[in-house]
Amino acid sequence: MQILIAMAQVLPIMGLWIAACLTGRSAFLVGIPPLVAFWLWQGA
Repeated sequence: MQILIAMAQVLPIMGLWIAACLTGRSAFLVGIPPLVAFWLWQGA
């Protein structure tokens, strides 16, 4: 069950990361801080 929850959390992030790479580096840089904050929030 934990694996499914982890996958559900990782897949959207990977999708955003891929989309950011496709749309350009500026979008990727803008997207990093929210992702880091999200990971920290998930780990808290």
